[in-house]
Amino acid sequence: MTAARRAPLANVYDRALLWLARHAGMPRLRDSAFRKYCRRHRGQTRLRELDTGIRMRLHIGDSVDNQLFVNGEFEPETTRALEKLARHADGFIDVGCNIGYYSCVYARSGRGPIVAVDPNPEMVRRTRENLELNDARAEILQCGVGERRGTLTLNVPANRHSLASFAYAPTRGGAVTTLEVPIRTLSEIVEQTPLANALVKVDTEGFELQVLRGITAAAARRIGYLVMELSAENLAQARVSLAELLDAAALADRRTFRIAAGGRLRPASASELTAETDIGENVVWVRNDLAGPILAAFRG
Repeated sequence: MTAARRAPLANVYDRALLWLARHAGMPRLRDSAFRKYCRRHRGQTRLRELDTGIRMRLHIGDSVDNQLFVNGEFEPETTRALEKLARHADGFIDVGCNIGYYSCVYARSGRGPIVAVDPNPEMVRRTRENLELNDARAEILQCGVGERRGTLTLNVPANRHSLASFAYAPTRGGAVTTLEVPIRTLSEIVEQTPLANALVKVDTEGFELQVLRGITAAAARRIGYLVMELSAENLAQARVSLAELLDAAALADRRTFRIAAGGRLRPASASELTAETDIGENVVWVRNDLAGPILAAFRG
């Protein structure tokens, strides 16, 4: 068969895979089609308007890009929760912004300044590009966030930039390269931004404890809402216990919530979270004085 005849058949196959990845009723079939489609198009760049109306330039291959391109959304429950929290915050700090997805979500839903932070120069470039696609403005910082100022080694897998970590060398995503990058504290970033009730999102692949340890009591009082990934797998690789993370001083004087269907917030406790040895989800901490109004707003 000639190349000219193979091309239309390949296009039909791709369209079928994409339809199955988005709509197949059986999860195993849907997941299989998703993986096959993404493997066939690894390395390709696509412009996609997401279900929320956000426009993003995506590179097929990494997990965040794949989910956004195929499904038109990423972490839908967390997205809904962040959209709601954004209406009550006076600014957003996106620690581990990756390609800028949550910064774009906040720009569409919230008010006040946005600070997007990532140590990987490629992610900084892509965040800037995606914010510009949505006519959104943000201060973008190319640095890591940790316990104190200095420099640290970032481990970046060749094919999965979203797995890059200061805490360990990832075992997935291909060969790991290293970058020496500057580190700032979250307190420093908060104090340079005139916010009283900031919404902060932290996703740092096992480095979350060091981020929390870099928050002073004064800075903590200016963080109204904190959304942070809890991943038992990442923490184990970083040799940090979940109990140790949840005992961080920066989480004191806050109510803890798990994110339920539709982005609703469900009260939780540290003992409930630590009982789940395989936890892998985003959790919300709300400053005590804001917890009542937020729960009322989420019920409305």
